[in-house]
Amino acid sequence: MSDKQQDNPDDDEDWMQYANAGFGQTDYSLWDEGEAKVEAQPSKVSDLENDIDTDDDMEDDQLSTHVEEIPRAPSPAGHKHLVRIGTCDHCLGRVGGKKMFDQSIEQAGIAIRTSILRGDSHLEKIREDNPLCPFCENLYQESELLADIIFDSLHPYELKRVQLGARFPKDQMESEEEIRKRFGAGGSDALKTGLVAEIAKNLNQRLKGVKIVNDKPQIVALIDVLTLTVELDIRSVYIYGRYQKLERGIPQTRWPCRACKGRGCSRCNETGLQYLKSVQDLIGNPLIERFGAVEHSFHGMGREDIDVRCMGSGRPFVIEMKSPKTRTIDLV
Repeated sequence: MSDKQQDNPDDDEDWMQYANAGFGQTDYSLWDEGEAKVEAQPSKVSDLENDIDTDDDMEDDQLSTHVEEIPRAPSPAGHKHLVRIGTCDHCLGRVGGKKMFDQSIEQAGIAIRTSILRGDSHLEKIREDNPLCPFCENLYQESELLADIIFDSLHPYELKRVQLGARFPKDQMESEEEIRKRFGAGGSDALKTGLVAEIAKNLNQRLKGVKIVNDKPQIVALIDVLTLTVELDIRSVYIYGRYQKLERGIPQTRWPCRACKGRGCSRCNETGLQYLKSVQDLIGNPLIERFGAVEHSFHGMGREDIDVRCMGSGRPFVIEMKSPKTRTIDLV
C-alpha cells in the first residue's frame, strides 16, 4: 500500500504537467475569438474596397485605351474620327493620306469629307459645333492674308529668287505634332511645311517673274503667324574690281577717330572719322546710292599703309552692298 502511495504523487505530477501544457495556465479566452472576428471584418471591407479600386482602374485603362484603338488615317474609321473632331478641309487633305497627284490638299480634304458624310449625314454640321481646327487653328483660312503681307514687304525690292519660312508658337507645333502622329496618316506633312506651301501657291499668283526656291535665295521672307509680321533676310550684292591710289595719305578702309572711337566729337568735327577720305568710301558711297543699300563693306586683297600709293594694274577688291533694293545696275 505504501508503494502505491509513493507512486501516486509522481502520477499526479505527471498528470498536472500534461494538463497544464494546453489548458491549465493558458491566456486563451473564449471571447478572443469573437473579438478577432469583429476585427477581421474591416480587413474584409478594405479588401472589398481594393477590389472596387481595381475595377475602377480597369475601367480607366479601358477608357484610356479606347482612343488609342481608333485606327489612323487613311482608314475609313480614321477619316471619320478626323471629321468628328472638327478638322478643316486643308488639314483633312494634309493628314488624311488620300491626296492624289493632281489634287490640292483642300480638294483632297473635300473628297474625304464627302465620302464620310455620305454614310454619316449627322456629321454635316460638325464644323459649326467645332469651328476651330485642332490641327492648324484655322491658319489655312488666313493663307491669302499671309501671302499679301509677304508681298507688301517684298514690293520695294528687286529680286528673282525668294525663299519662304514661317515662325509658329512652340506649344502649337507640339500639339499639332502629337495629334498628327496619333490620328494622321504616316508621312503626312507637318503644319509648317503645309502652310508655307499654301502661302507659296498664293504668292506665286502675285509675284511675276519670281521663283520660290529652297536654296540660294536673294531674299528670305520669314513670317510670324502670331504677330503677322515679316522678317526679311536680304542677301548682299558683291562687286569685284581693281583700284589705283595715286595720292598718299588716304587709308584703304574707314579709320575711326582715335578720340571718340567713331561716335563723333569736336576733334573730328562730329564725323567719327580720323581721315575724311578712304578708298572704301570713295568707291562705296556712290554705289550705295545706286543700289539703295543701307551700308557697304570693303574687302581688299592685302593691306597697305596710309602713306603709300598703289600703281600699275591696281589692287583687287570686293565691295559688299548690304540689304540692297536694286540688284542690277549699269556700272559702265
